[in-house]
Amino acid sequence: MWAAIQDAINYDYVPDTKAEDGSGIDVYLLGCQQPLTTASVVIIGVAIRHNDDENKLIASLDGSCPALAEVKRQLWFQEQYFHTDYVLVTKKFRNNYP
Repeated sequence: MWAAIQDAINYDYVPDTKAEDGSGIDVYLLGCQQPLTTASVVIIGVAIRHNDDENKLIASLDGSCPALAEVKRQLWFQEQYFHTDYVLVTKKFRNNYP
């Protein structure tokens, strides 16, 4: 179940994956006002923790990506304890497959 955390952020893990710590890969879901039990999301970035053993995916429901300053503001409640860099997808990419 997605846990609703401060500033309308949901936090959970991706099923059937394995992170560096052996549990599922964690993901922050931005821009969703209500708690969710399941969701199909678009990965828009990654929080790279230099002083921890796992990174965190960053997602939104529609693929929209806030400015870096806004992402940092929303994730500060947790990431303040880590030396974190962020890599964000700032453009929508479409593949050319039929």
